[in-house]
Amino acid sequence: MADGTVIELSQLMSSRNLAERLNVTAETLANWRNKGMGPAYLKLTHGPRGHVRYRLADVVAWEQSLVRHQQTVQVNAEGAYVSL
Repeated sequence: MADGTVIELSQLMSSRNLAERLNVTAETLANWRNKGMGPAYLKLTHGPRGHVRYRLADVVAWEQSLVRHQQTVQVNAEGAYVSL
């Protein structure tokens, strides 16, 4: 990369590999990229047929950002929800 960052090729995933990991299609990943959604990616060549790769660290960070913690609530005597 221009800033001197070295990327290990073994840490890169193709769209096909990521699609299998997420149980979606490669087309879904392309749609997400066009909409600015999904994990960060690298485009290794220019043009519409450029090779897209995903760094494993970016995929894991994106997956972790999707985790939602369920909050336990209870209804009190007045009928209001109260966090436990």
